[in-house]
Amino acid sequence: MTITPLTDGLVTIHRAGETYLGIVTYIPAKPVSTAALARENPGRGWIVNGGTVTPWRIAGVTQHEGRIVLYGDAVDARPLSEYLRLDWEHLLPYLARLADGFRVAEREGLEIGPAHTRSILFTGDGGILFLPAVLCAAIATQQSAGNRMEFSSVYTHPGRTDSQNRSFALAVMAYRGLTGEFPYTADEEDELRNLMRARPPMEAWLRNPEIRPEVSREIDAVLSPDGSDAMGADAWTERFRRWRHESVFRTVTDEERSEILARAAVAERRSGGAFRRREFWRKHWKRVVTIALVVALVGSVPGTIIRNRLQPRQTAGLPPTEVVRAFYGAINEFNHALMEDAVVDGAAREEIRMVTNLFVMSRMRMAVEMTSGFIDADEWRREGSPQIPEGAMPWGTALLDLEQVRAGEHEVVYLARFEMWMPGEPGAPGDSIGDTRPAPDSADATRVAARIAAQGFRRTERLWLRPDGDDWVIFQIHREEESMIDPAEFVREE
Repeated sequence: MTITPLTDGLVTIHRAGETYLGIVTYIPAKPVSTAALARENPGRGWIVNGGTVTPWRIAGVTQHEGRIVLYGDAVDARPLSEYLRLDWEHLLPYLARLADGFRVAEREGLEIGPAHTRSILFTGDGGILFLPAVLCAAIATQQSAGNRMEFSSVYTHPGRTDSQNRSFALAVMAYRGLTGEFPYTADEEDELRNLMRARPPMEAWLRNPEIRPEVSREIDAVLSPDGSDAMGADAWTERFRRWRHESVFRTVTDEERSEILARAAVAERRSGGAFRRREFWRKHWKRVVTIALVVALVGSVPGTIIRNRLQPRQTAGLPPTEVVRAFYGAINEFNHALMEDAVVDGAAREEIRMVTNLFVMSRMRMAVEMTSGFIDADEWRREGSPQIPEGAMPWGTALLDLEQVRAGEHEVVYLARFEMWMPGEPGAPGDSIGDTRPAPDSADATRVAARIAAQGFRRTERLWLRPDGDDWVIFQIHREEESMIDPAEFVREE
């Protein structure tokens, strides 16, 4: 047997006077893997060309350079993964061809499974070679996590059928071709799957302002977690045909582009930060709860973690203005119990949950390092935003300004304007606000060392209060404005 590399992922095999096309599976060449792949081999794949389907005989399995190679009838072909590197103009015809291949395969009832970019090949005569679903699954299962992520996972939604996932894959490929980025990225498969389930990706037109918003919406609808537009291959065929005749791009000014990209940066930070917080608690909630319970049992956590609901509110007897001030001040003190006393009807639920979580984390760090790592944001700002000690960060509300909008016997409304400081993401733009020292050779804010992960927002919130027995309580909070604080505001020349 003679094996000759053909292209990335493909080889030519000469054996007993016959020539075969070999597909490198990227599975390590181990006897158990070879046996498993041979056991799942159904004996044929399919070549779809136009409206016809031709069997592709799978002759066997061999090894080459430490990896398993599946081989069958000689065909002039290239893997889908190779074409996905093309720019949009050159990629679009191949996406249209792939969608039409999916359409015919579905019509003929071929079991081709979800997209695996090394198991789908474009043939030189205009056809597409599909490996059978059972074989694709066996290959993906035995590949390394890295190869599985690259060739399969980024194109496969964990909660959809094979047919729906082929639509999802086409949307991912179109998104990447238009923006240069995958809609979902993660370091691990579990994180990637949870990300796909949890939130929609950044809208395509925010990543590339030249994309027409209506085109972006068509792609984004398929990628959204609810799969509200998991369209069939025939619809994708028509969509790609239309896009080949009608440009998917528009002209934008430099000013419009800058505004869109700035909006994208803020949206990415908000959605990414929320997802990472959920992931942290999904992975570690048992450990944190266990530690919190132990600490509570030895008396280190105030009794407010498990409170007696029969006790008077901490805000009892306070006028409405002081209830609002107490609510925002409690954030800085990690006093989630006071926050709960100040609200009813589920108001500020997410804020209270965040404060509770950070309270537990701060106590855990205090027990180990004798410091919580947080400094009061209001005190820090009123002192002129001095340099923050290494390893610390500002936390909570600052510079609170209240405006009474309406006062009545049964309802009072306020506008609250303030800054909110919270943990961010190390190394990301805007996260180095806490370190006010300029970089060694520049005062440019983009080069400030990200010594701590802190981010600040300017917010305007509207709060509604009403009497509850003898006490005033907040029953609704609506965030009306929010903007990220530019790190450049805290860079000082030396």
